Amino acid sequence: MFKLSEKSENGGYLQLHVTAGFNKLVEILGEPNSEGDNYKVSTMWLVEDENGSVCTIYDYKETNLYDNDQISVDEFRNQPEYKWHIGGNDQVIAEKLRTYIMSK
Repeated sequence: MFKLSEKSENGGYLQLHVTAGFNKLVEILGEPNSEGDNYKVSTMWLVEDENGSVCTIYDYKETNLYDNDQISVDEFRNQPEYKWHIGGNDQVIAEKLRTYIMSK
């Protein structure tokens, strides 16, 4: 239902959260296709649904890229679960992505 996208997600912002482990998201979506801004965001997937609607799933301010007192990106990705941010321009697509992830 969702695939990695090369489209731009211009102007998107936080819509929802979903709790899952990094490895679970890799299993569902594939490897992250963005490092985000490599500061506040270290891991990001830019995805689209079958209609071409785009959204993102990403961490926010969780690693030592943002704050030296935080864990490394590798340690972050090895956590059993994390409350990921789902961003985009439309809450409907964000809810669709969350439901898709939770169903797997």
